[in-house]
Amino acid sequence: MKKFANIFIISLIITSCVSNSEKKTEIEETKVIEKESTAPVLKEYKIELSVDKISAREIKINVETDFPDGTNFLLSVGRTHFLKGSDEEYSGEIFNKDFSVIQGNVEATVKIDDSEWYDEHQRLVKALPDDIQPIDKISDSINVSVLYSAARAQSSDVEEILGTRGEFVTGKGADKFGSGTAGPITTFRVSKKVNFPFNK
Repeated sequence: MKKFANIFIISLIITSCVSNSEKKTEIEETKVIEKESTAPVLKEYKIELSVDKISAREIKINVETDFPDGTNFLLSVGRTHFLKGSDEEYSGEIFNKDFSVIQGNVEATVKIDDSEWYDEHQRLVKALPDDIQPIDKISDSINVSVLYSAARAQSSDVEEILGTRGEFVTGKGADKFGSGTAGPITTFRVSKKVNFPFNK
């Protein structure tokens, strides 16, 4: 009887070991599946940009996006102008600042003041008359732009989703720059032209 009891105990131990081994295998398989399911994938992203005039010299910029929270966007506002004797477009910088996406949204209120870029150009024309041409024409519109770039600082959490070079980002507005062994850098830009007469 004692012999049979020992055999029964050994059988239980073996069964327990097999059962634990199977559970361990199941856990490991589950972890592999979870890891695969959270692996970065190429995704078509969207950026919706709206601009409202809220006062005589201010605008409110609103960005709605499905880029992950924490993604750094560059918001910029500039004004197109032309120099004498040239058809080439130049942009006078009015606003340029980084913002992080929070709950799929970025907002900013911007004062439209052209004096900084305009006065600087006038100064250069006086200082370097042989090199810098005076302004011939200034647009009555401003250009508002939002930019994602993998070349700009992004958190490790964002890079895990979008890729260190933005390789998992696509969609209307996406573009690629550069080459080499590391591959190109992805950018994603959306712009809007807004009527806002020049007033320095």
